[in-house]
Amino acid sequence: MKQLASFLTMGALFASANLAYAQQWSDTRSQGDWGGRDRACSQGSQPDPNKCRPEYRGQVAVCWANRRTGECGGATAWCTYKTVGLTTPQSGSNPGRVYYCGDLGRITKRVSICHGEHAKKVTNYDPFRDQDPHGCDDHGGWTEHEGCSGGGANPAASGQAHCGDQLWTVETNYPSVSGNACGYSWFTINCWSGR
Repeated sequence: MKQLASFLTMGALFASANLAYAQQWSDTRSQGDWGGRDRACSQGSQPDPNKCRPEYRGQVAVCWANRRTGECGGATAWCTYKTVGLTTPQSGSNPGRVYYCGDLGRITKRVSICHGEHAKKVTNYDPFRDQDPHGCDDHGGWTEHEGCSGGGANPAASGQAHCGDQLWTVETNYPSVSGNACGYSWFTINCWSGR
């Protein structure tokens, strides 16, 4: 009977040790990349659950299904684990699927934004007078226009403005185009309830 009790105690200890790592990756449903700041990598297009331990809570993983670079053992499908959080300004040039170590909760607010000089296309376009004919209405679906304020789109500033202290992610809706004073970008900010 003592052996059975000892075995059960060992089993409970093992189970509680595994619960210490029982965080999980949350799919942000967005693309992104942060240059450098890698702490590890794993092969496969889904993040490794063992790379989402309590000490990594709040950090991100970026995963690719088809990106061969010679990194991560030459894998085509692989993930890299970053030492940055979701709201850290992105600096990478190879966007992949972004995962968050922790519970994102649910989306509490979605704001679809067009950042550009003109909300409407330039009517009666004159190439000698107008820089180009683009306008935010090149694409539909956006609900808020952000005009030019000293440069191109800044999704980090938009996320902070719309979500405050909440976690937020950015989804690119359409490829950006250059033109007029600051170009045009279409993206959606998602504010999340989790921490």
